[in-house]
Amino acid sequence: MAAQRAGRRVHAEHLTFVVAPNPAPGPSRVGLTVSKQVGNAVERNRVKRRLREIFRREAGGWLPAGAALVVIARPGAAALTAAATLGEWRQVAGRLRQLGAWAAAQAGQGKGPALV
Repeated sequence: MAAQRAGRRVHAEHLTFVVAPNPAPGPSRVGLTVSKQVGNAVERNRVKRRLREIFRREAGGWLPAGAALVVIARPGAAALTAAATLGEWRQVAGRLRQLGAWAAAQAGQGKGPALV
């Protein structure tokens, strides 16, 4: 919840990322929000499994330690293939890097050094 209130949002067609510094020290964390608008329970769980696996594989390259990432799946996300989901993830991650969202989110809070 704190990440969603204080974080920086970046949107794609089926995914929204909210990034913020994690106040607790430790590894990066991900939170997933997949509402009933995405589909039935089977489809929502499939979307969550895909997103968790992508986070495991992809986040190490661009997500700094101690960051909190919230991924919100929007309607239509269940219809995406694994490759299309990965493509959208990379698109949003690229925009986050370009925007310097980590530093922007940290600067908005005024706490400690920026996550870069």
